[in-house]
Amino acid sequence: MRNVTLILIFGVGLLSGCATVDLKKESRIELNGGAITISYSKDGEFLSLESRAIAKVTNSLPNARDEAATIATLKARRQIVEFLKTDVESEQFLKTVTNSDQKSDDSDGLAKAKSVKADISYTLRESLRQRSSGVIQGSYVISEKYDPSANVITVMVGVRKPEKNALAQLRNYLQ
Repeated sequence: MRNVTLILIFGVGLLSGCATVDLKKESRIELNGGAITISYSKDGEFLSLESRAIAKVTNSLPNARDEAATIATLKARRQIVEFLKTDVESEQFLKTVTNSDQKSDDSDGLAKAKSVKADISYTLRESLRQRSSGVIQGSYVISEKYDPSANVITVMVGVRKPEKNALAQLRNYLQ
């Protein structure tokens, strides 16, 4: 029994290690006043999305913080849904991603670099379109912080691109 527990703990550690992202190849961009943060690869492939929301703690009852956390979580998830339904389709989204500080591997001139950035923007848009239902369903609470001076709770909800080979690697290790 103890060996099974150790194998499961090791397997979970292996899975979490497989979910790391090479930060050198990742670009991050904040949208909607910093409420939404998207990470994407240098090829325009979606990596992660985070949404931040705040809710006021309205009274001093014991469950008031839990209610505020629930409200903030729902607001953050709603922001993700609205972002995927409206903002991703807008031209402003493409301009924002194109004008972000992403690096282009090409050094053949400014026109080619802008073309590469535009291609990355369109690829990111398409990647988000294809994964929109999975993004919404796969969201989870990353952090929850209470600020007693302002009497508010800030919740960050996020989703990461799933690792394709993580489960297969765990299966191979356990066999």
